Amino acid sequence: MLREIVKKVYHSLPLKLRMVILNLYYSLYSKQIYSSPDHFPVNYIENLSLPIFGNSDNKGYFYRHYQEKEISHIVSPEELFKYKYEIINGQYIDDHKYFISCSEDSIFPISLETQKNVLTLEDSEKKIDVLKNLPVNRFHYFKVYKNSTYKISSEGNFVIGDPINLKQKIKHKKKLVLCLFVDGLVDPNIIDHLSYEKIMPFTSNFFKKGVTFKNHFSNAEWTLPSVPSFFTGRRQQGHGFFHPKENHVLGKNDPILSELFKENNYLTFQASGNWRMSPAYGYIKGFERTIYKKEMDAKEIIFSFLEHMRTFKDRDNFAWLSFSEVHHLLKVIPDISSQLENSVSAHRVTPWYDHDNKTKSVFSSKDNALSEIYENEIKRLDYYLKIIYDFIENNFKSNEVLVTLVSDHGQAFLTNDQHPLSIQRTKVPWMIRGEGIPQKDSSELTENIDVFEALVKCCSLKTDDFFLDSHLPVSLGGDKEKEFVLSQSIYPGQTYKAVIRDKFYEYRFESEVLVQPNGAIQGKVDLKETFIINEKERSVLSYEIEKYKAILIVKIDEWNNNL
Repeated sequence: MLREIVKKVYHSLPLKLRMVILNLYYSLYSKQIYSSPDHFPVNYIENLSLPIFGNSDNKGYFYRHYQEKEISHIVSPEELFKYKYEIINGQYIDDHKYFISCSEDSIFPISLETQKNVLTLEDSEKKIDVLKNLPVNRFHYFKVYKNSTYKISSEGNFVIGDPINLKQKIKHKKKLVLCLFVDGLVDPNIIDHLSYEKIMPFTSNFFKKGVTFKNHFSNAEWTLPSVPSFFTGRRQQGHGFFHPKENHVLGKNDPILSELFKENNYLTFQASGNWRMSPAYGYIKGFERTIYKKEMDAKEIIFSFLEHMRTFKDRDNFAWLSFSEVHHLLKVIPDISSQLENSVSAHRVTPWYDHDNKTKSVFSSKDNALSEIYENEIKRLDYYLKIIYDFIENNFKSNEVLVTLVSDHGQAFLTNDQHPLSIQRTKVPWMIRGEGIPQKDSSELTENIDVFEALVKCCSLKTDDFFLDSHLPVSLGGDKEKEFVLSQSIYPGQTYKAVIRDKFYEYRFESEVLVQPNGAIQGKVDLKETFIINEKERSVLSYEIEKYKAILIVKIDEWNNNL
């Protein structure tokens, strides 16, 4: 009651007074409210101009505005979510001059940090260009020719990014390695009346020239702990992500996927709006260019990719594109093309915009209207992914590319089964196409950790030996099929749950004690349910239960020891 009165009084005040009150509120509480990495860049509110993941305040990854109009002032920290950022590794220059030389034709990015700055560029032949009133806090790219030296000077400070070669020095068989990550996309074959051909016809047609894995599973039930498996090739025991508000950082001990591609002389690029993959979690590591905006939509992601490819057409590229439309509606209501297909009940929109609904998506229950919206959003995304597929078909030979499509989890509203690791929440797509990839549907058991090894092996990347959970499928050249796959739910305040699936049964295990705030898994873990996938002798089932339980005990000990 008191809260409603306060809100009414606040909204009755003049606009300017409300803005002052709002600024005071955010100045006092923004650090507390926005401290976790998913709130990038507001979690860095006190040091917005400084680099992240660097060795000092002068070196690291700098995030500056990208394709945004000039921004004169910020009324509240939340406004920072509205802007698109280009993130580049570089260094801060505060002595007003810098010399650059490149052994190859290159471009180098510069961001001016002071209003009304004057930038002077002088080449080795003493030709001088003076540039005045360049827009600040964004990267301007300048070309440097092979074996030339440039002197860069400015009246104010500036950031200079690492030069990017325009020609490929060490050529690979695969000129483009592309990962299409679709957040929240379930394997359509498990939904009644649906299939890849019906709901994603363009995607299905494109990947018919490759492998579609029919028994593929995620290793966790939601984005935060699931996606790191793609980048590390490890289960949660290896990457450690579990808490929705902790400052988890990717790749503390071993190189991640993007770093491996960069080390192997690929130009690395990422476009994403997924705030559970925000730059603050470390997903910028190894990417020479990242374009990020919280909840950036498919149109911006696709055209950021095409702009990058148009610019660096003579480089071998590794690109990761993250799409969030399927997970939830980014623009409050469906676009007109989806509205046309939705029934009247599906115009109820989603629980994410129902202020009376406080349930997180991972804990929501079966909902036919949400399922209908979901299906139409998948069809809509597939329609726009065709732009990428056509670009690839028109610009590359089949043996010059490796393209894969993956997802991190399914959806709770597709099923009455409220187990967080049910098949509707963990059976996800994995398709891969390219040079050396056969054309087939594979029924072998695979899981998201395996994507890492597949990309590394299929691209012949040079790597140091380090421990992986990842396994190369037989369909892609591996020597042995997996006996089982494992999905885990490690969420503070919930019981620990694990599901092991082999070719015959699904085994559901659960702890007696809730997962502790620090992630510790305590108490006994017992088998709770078993579901038949294929018929098998009961005597053999008894043996498998003990075997799998022993495996889980080892995994739990490994998890607790790594906390």
